[in-house]
Amino acid sequence: MHTLKCKSIEELVEVVVETYELLHDCDRNVSFVAKYDHAKEILRELVFYDYDLKFVELADPEWDNYEDEYVISIVCDEIFCEKLKLDGRYCMLSPKFVFFDENANSKCVKYFESDMKYEFEITEEESGDDSDHMIDHHDCDDYDCDSRSKDNSMNVDFSDDGQGFTCSKHDKNGYSSISYWSSEQFDKDRLSEILKSFYL
Repeated sequence: MHTLKCKSIEELVEVVVETYELLHDCDRNVSFVAKYDHAKEILRELVFYDYDLKFVELADPEWDNYEDEYVISIVCDEIFCEKLKLDGRYCMLSPKFVFFDENANSKCVKYFESDMKYEFEITEEESGDDSDHMIDHHDCDDYDCDSRSKDNSMNVDFSDDGQGFTCSKHDKNGYSSISYWSSEQFDKDRLSEILKSFYL
């Protein structure tokens, strides 16, 4: 599982929403998994986006004695929040992407049948490497990754140690920079496959 480091919940939600917006309609389903404190902050940030609140079940643990994880999902531009554990058992879910709070129980990871799983960390530490941040999801087949043009440009830099890459892109809508980092080492072909898997 990969790690996404953000300085705040606001930054985390911004990155995940950007990811969601770039998915094809049939895949527009992303989830956060977090305990109460982070779950309420995630919901607080999500209401600033143009999504409808469809179902929300969230309570302070002192109120209903539920101290386990919540799953917050964006599905078809609607927000859902519910307990991940029902009757003492985790529910099975299958969002396209899922982002687990570092404080979530590792046992819940196996209950998600997802293409991509990330652990997120909220840290105030300055990172000297942009590769700690999440990568966006564009359709890589629509662009030549080494090409430059007046309207569209995408550039990819692979790290020398084989642990990640950074991709920057600009078009008529603006500029975006995305990065991927792993503790594992890969050859360039494998990193290229990972890059393409993100650019759905």
